[in-house]
Amino acid sequence: MIRRPSKLMRFVIVTAVVAVWIICIFKKDVFSKVRKNFQESADQTESIYRDRLILVNRTCRNSAKVSTHYNFFSSSKHGLSYCQSPKVGCTHWINIFRFLANATGDVLYKSPFDIPRLVTHEGSKRRMEYTTKLDKTINRNFKFMFVRNPYARLWSAFLDKFFLPDFWRSEGVIIQTYLKKRRVSCAKGISFGEFLEYIVSKPPSKLNEHWAPFRYICDPCDFHPDFIGNMETFKQDNKYILEKFGLAWIADDIVSRDHAMQEIRMLSEYNFDLLKVYKTECLNATSLSKLLWKTFQINGYIRINSILEESKNSNWNCETFTNKVLQQHKADKLSSEKAKDQKLVYMTAAYSRVPNSVLIKLRKLYKDDFEMFGYDPEFIPLNSPSLL
Repeated sequence: MIRRPSKLMRFVIVTAVVAVWIICIFKKDVFSKVRKNFQESADQTESIYRDRLILVNRTCRNSAKVSTHYNFFSSSKHGLSYCQSPKVGCTHWINIFRFLANATGDVLYKSPFDIPRLVTHEGSKRRMEYTTKLDKTINRNFKFMFVRNPYARLWSAFLDKFFLPDFWRSEGVIIQTYLKKRRVSCAKGISFGEFLEYIVSKPPSKLNEHWAPFRYICDPCDFHPDFIGNMETFKQDNKYILEKFGLAWIADDIVSRDHAMQEIRMLSEYNFDLLKVYKTECLNATSLSKLLWKTFQINGYIRINSILEESKNSNWNCETFTNKVLQQHKADKLSSEKAKDQKLVYMTAAYSRVPNSVLIKLRKLYKDDFEMFGYDPEFIPLNSPSLL
């Protein structure tokens, strides 16, 4: 004989069923809202990317043709073609294409971001899909480029190439000659103002790719990119491309890494390697360490008031110096907002010492960059607006 459940048991069962029903309805509603918000966010992102292309196409209608010196890196397997624009995260993207092509020499790396900077830019391109011409392969692929505020790009180029010693033996000597300074094999000490003065004295087609206006290295009016990323939204734009083409694991690898620590290691290693080609009276480990320390402060990786103490071994090497900076970076714990503010303080201070005559010429030289990519030429104000 089967017993009928008691009133209490029936109440418990009914209550449980109702509770499960309510939870299911609640979850369905929550999931629906999450799905809706996600879709709205995705639609908004796509809208931003479309607007960038619309702005470029509108500006191109009134632009004359220019002579462009392209550098394209492709992966036919993934249907991607990247137009290199220096000082806009190009090391990052070349590393990805090197990794995909297994073009890293005799060493195999677990991640694109383990590849040394010297290999990135000086390594053989033999195994890579690399070309300087806009060919059919490029046009078949998803073509993309990255851009940056012209003022920030120029400041970054100066720090990387002239404040630090990378271009002291090459472009620095040329600028030194232009400035009619006493020519020496090591052109250190070029100021930011002198660097900009040299740039505005040259026709844009003759400028180095690290500071040439974008149309002279990646002309969107000519190669018609499918996507334009911004340095200011680099992580988001980078993730969009990688996930879209089945490379989400690379995007995840980026998120898992501390960008500042990665930059500290890369810049330290690259610049300490340069000591091998410089004479002692031009550059030594101590003077290089001071320049790098200052650069890391300017870039917001360590605090302005953090002091570089003398090395216990009387001299720094790459390993001891890098460890010291990483230790300081962890101790300072600068938030992303504070780091950004610190960078902006240094940059605006540098531009405040540039003559208005040079700033006006800069606005004219980079006019297309400002208009095409939506940057404000008055982001860096003139010291005396009446001159306009």
